[in-house]
Amino acid sequence: KLAETSTAQPLIFAVQSATTAALADYGIVPTSVLGHSVGEVAAAEASGALSMADAVSVIYHRSEHQERARGLGLMAVAATVEDTISELLEEWSLSGTAIAAVNSPSSVTISGPADEIRAFLKRARSKRIAARQLDLDYPFHSALLAPIERPLVRALARLAPRDGQIPFISTVTGAVIDGETLDAQY
Repeated sequence: KLAETSTAQPLIFAVQSATTAALADYGIVPTSVLGHSVGEVAAAEASGALSMADAVSVIYHRSEHQERARGLGLMAVAATVEDTISELLEEWSLSGTAIAAVNSPSSVTISGPADEIRAFLKRARSKRIAARQLDLDYPFHSALLAPIERPLVRALARLAPRDGQIPFISTVTGAVIDGETLDAQY
C-alpha cells in the first residue's frame, strides 16, 4: 500500500505534522517554513495558514485524485543542472516530459510519459549524465496530471486559508507568500 499515493501522501503529511508538533512541545519552533510538493501542505499547516482540518482535506483529496494518475507516466532524477535538462528535453524532442523539480544546483527531477522517461535515461547514459528512474508509478508535477486539476479544485473549494503566524515560503514562487493565497487553486 505504501506504493500508492493515496496511502503514502497522508502518511508523509502525518509524520511531518507530528514532528513539527513534537518539536514545538520542546520549544523548538520554526522562524519560517517551506516544503516541496506534499511537504507544502505540512508547511502550510505549521505556518498556521491552514487549519489541521483543512490540511487533512488537502492531503486526502490531493492524494485520492492523484491516485488516478497511477501508471500514466514515470519520474527520474538526473545529476546535472536545470539548463542542461531543458536543452536535452528540447534536443531529444521529449515534449511530454517536464522538469518536475530542481532539487539542488546539480540535481533535477523530470516527469512524463514512461516511454519518454526511459528514452531520456538511455540517452543520458550515453552523455555520461548520472540519472535513474524513481521508484514510483506516477508522473507527478507534469502535464499528465492536468485532467485531475478541475475536480481537485472543486473538492477543495471550501478551504479557508488565512494569514499564518509563521512566514510560508512557496516552493512554487520561491518567495514568502500570504497564507490567504493558499486556496484550492494554489
